[in-house]
Amino acid sequence: MQGEHFSIKSFIKELLYKSKDQLLNIFASPYLLSLFFSSIIIISLPPIFNQSTVEIVSKNNDVINHLYYYADLNNNDVSEKINIQKGYVENFSIQVAKNDKIIDQWKFDGKLIRTDTPFWFDYDGDNMKELAIFTYRDNKIFLNCLSPFNNIVFIKDREIIAYHPFDKIQIV
Repeated sequence: MQGEHFSIKSFIKELLYKSKDQLLNIFASPYLLSLFFSSIIIISLPPIFNQSTVEIVSKNNDVINHLYYYADLNNNDVSEKINIQKGYVENFSIQVAKNDKIIDQWKFDGKLIRTDTPFWFDYDGDNMKELAIFTYRDNKIFLNCLSPFNNIVFIKDREIIAYHPFDKIQIV
């Protein structure tokens, strides 16, 4: 009995000795040491960047009915705001604003044929860009061209081509 008790005691000592070595090997691991020291360094670094704040300037609930574009239409290196607003029936309007003041606005019949951006180019050679908008109504595509700063509509509802969307074609 005495011998068994002694062997259990030595077994426990040997187990504790081995577990100390294993613990020492774990804590002496280069990965754990590098994690420990890098954490200390990161925590002790002073904040060198200013924290950014986000502020809501304005909130627009009807974004679905508005398309906003920015372009320098009069070549003064300041972009004008182009707001295309869809109507409730088959029409839409365009507003051009400079420094948040509306320069002019126009109403068009039909649906807007939406491209990535409206087309703007110098149509009449006056060093100011004009807007070209394509519309659809009565199974036809129309071209409209206007000058926001001169308040001139160069082309109004010029028919380009007959158009039948795929979902409205009747097969006889």
